[in-house]
Amino acid sequence: MAEGGKGGIEGTSEMEEPKVAGEVADILSKMSGVGKTNIYYLLAVKEKRSDLYEKVYNGSYSIGKAHTEMKRDEMPPTTAEERQEELNERSTKLSVRQHLRLLADTNVCALQRI
Repeated sequence: MAEGGKGGIEGTSEMEEPKVAGEVADILSKMSGVGKTNIYYLLAVKEKRSDLYEKVYNGSYSIGKAHTEMKRDEMPPTTAEERQEELNERSTKLSVRQHLRLLADTNVCALQRI
């Protein structure tokens, strides 16, 4: 029979005051079907940004979106020039896939010349 105040969950020895926060996240993860990382993210959002927590609770934000927005807002503000410089750096860097495509295209062109 379920104990009162436990939300209808049977009391077990592992649910009686876990010793490590990781155990709490593990238990919550198993009970809710949500991954441990998302449990940690949700707890951080709830602690630091109740407005974002409400959006998650209402279903308008995912846990990941709320956590990302919280982290982005914690970053120091940058100037427009710094943001543009960062965008320029990102656009000039090629991904591994882009490098492989360029290499493949170069090899195809070289083979066509032969």
